[in-house]
Amino acid sequence: MKEISIKGIIGWDVFAEDVRKELPAGKEQIRLLINSEGGEIYEAFEIYNLLKEYPGKVTARITALAASAAADIFFGADEREFYTHSALMYHRAWTLTIGNAEELRKEAGILDALDKIRIRDFASVTGKNLETAMAEFTGETWLIGDEQIRGAGISGTLVGGGEPEVITEPAARLRVTAAIGTLKEARDIKDIAARSREKIAALARPEQNTPANAVVYKNDEGGAAMELNEFLAQPGAVEKVLAYAKDKIGPGADEAKKAESDRILGIFALAGLTIPDDVKTAVAGNTTPEAYAVNVLTKQRETEAALQKKPLPITPAPVAQLPGEQGIKTKPEGDPVTAETVKEIAAGIRR
Repeated sequence: MKEISIKGIIGWDVFAEDVRKELPAGKEQIRLLINSEGGEIYEAFEIYNLLKEYPGKVTARITALAASAAADIFFGADEREFYTHSALMYHRAWTLTIGNAEELRKEAGILDALDKIRIRDFASVTGKNLETAMAEFTGETWLIGDEQIRGAGISGTLVGGGEPEVITEPAARLRVTAAIGTLKEARDIKDIAARSREKIAALARPEQNTPANAVVYKNDEGGAAMELNEFLAQPGAVEKVLAYAKDKIGPGADEAKKAESDRILGIFALAGLTIPDDVKTAVAGNTTPEAYAVNVLTKQRETEAALQKKPLPITPAPVAQLPGEQGIKTKPEGDPVTAETVKEIAAGIRR
């Protein structure tokens, strides 16, 4: 007979995957050695279901304590065993949650559904009808020793010999209380870890509207759909995208853009504003203010660099003292500064 130990907190010390790995390949009988203060109900459900699927006979033996979720596993076995010094605790499902009234009602409904299937197992092992089992399966019931376990109508066999762990109700309650604290801490850690994983995944995730593996195109011959990267690798793919976008936007898109720029420039003209050519180009091209500012700054730096290569020396002339002739006059030295030389530098920058 294969023995599998379920010892400690379910979902913390022992997991369904641990039990799965220990299951024999054939139909060998299994004895579960249970000493557990309970734990995560859904982890216990997975263990329960694994044992129900197992083709061989499963006997559950309480070596010390089977409380809460561990009691569910005990009830689900084909046969049950206990010592004179075994303890069993079963109770209605409970949880820790926060939320509004609607959320709390929803959570209560989940707990009621969990209790319904758990009480059905309790009725099966006690031989009581569902109504009676539901009335007896209340807040929290402790059965210490084989006499109390038998007295509750729970079918099973008393194990003789051996030296099982001696356990009392106060000691068992302390173990369950400690397990509750451990599970709450574990749940908090899981929540924090889950939120961290979600944030990391969100940062690493491509833009959802154009993911790299999005299906964006199906060829005209009715072939399989292609992913974005595969599609863009095709010759002429960009042109196809632009043509598709223009078709979806509508043939009047360019005309609408031009009409909008003409409207803005018309308002400037009516206001008596003289608009430089580069501003008109920016408006007509739907340039953003940020892009326009970058262009202006770039041209300024190009102009400064060009002037450093070809300086325009200007020397101040004497200040005239006669009325009507006051002011600074400049006198060029070397190459004369004319409109033509300035235009030549500007043309070089534009090139």
